Amino acid sequence: MSDADRNSNEKGAARDPIRVILVDDHELARHGVRKILSGDDSIEVVGEAENSCGAISLITRLQPEVVILDIRLRQSNGIEVSRAIKKLAPNTRILVLTAYDDNQYIVSLVKLGVNGYLIKTSSADEVIRAVHYAAKGWTVFSPEVADKLTNLLWKNGRDSFSKAKGNAKCHKEPPKVLQGSESLTARETEVLEHLFHGLKNSDIANAMGIAPKTVEIHMHRILLKLGAKNRTQAILKSLRLGYLQEIAVPAKPAAEDAEDLTSSHTLGEFLKRA
Repeated sequence: MSDADRNSNEKGAARDPIRVILVDDHELARHGVRKILSGDDSIEVVGEAENSCGAISLITRLQPEVVILDIRLRQSNGIEVSRAIKKLAPNTRILVLTAYDDNQYIVSLVKLGVNGYLIKTSSADEVIRAVHYAAKGWTVFSPEVADKLTNLLWKNGRDSFSKAKGNAKCHKEPPKVLQGSESLTARETEVLEHLFHGLKNSDIANAMGIAPKTVEIHMHRILLKLGAKNRTQAILKSLRLGYLQEIAVPAKPAAEDAEDLTSSHTLGEFLKRA
């Protein structure tokens, strides 16, 4: 193979779209999400399923990069499907998109390690952005979901949060020694706060007045210290250890971001027009 052919193939591989499977028992909802994702050439919907059996079969066969999954399904639910995906397609990222924000659903799915949990009032841009984040192994929560998790921890205490997740015990005093005998610094804890509220690296950098590269360094150290494989695990472990317990003020979005969210159409509005 010539160098030119090799370079051409490498460029082609770099342009491979993110393959997505949609799982929702409402055809209109799947149609709406497919229409939204069609606006991004780097995303390709390769299949759809309306029930858990069909979803598991399709995902196992196609091994997509991302699954967009509703919670309420025929035959089963999104939690059971997520468990199956983790076993049968471990490299597939799970992005929950649902109308339900019940505590039991949120905690169960976050515990399973989903890469995102969005409410169906999310804007089209937010859904597209979340697919890209999930494909990279990042974590994204709708503000409503982040607030639910935060309130569950702060109002009921860590014991209630642990009980909701099915844990037998919860530390009354967070251990100060983590993996590598290092505890999280105040700056690293601040990064975790912003991460918990769904901010991306550039937003965290703006909020903290530091460079995006510095945020990446903080994240790398956080993952190492917590012994976490991804951002979702980092959030869960930091909650269990108490590092997020005293954080009470969520970061405010930039004014320009607020304007974008106000002007963009939500998924619900899109479905009404479809």
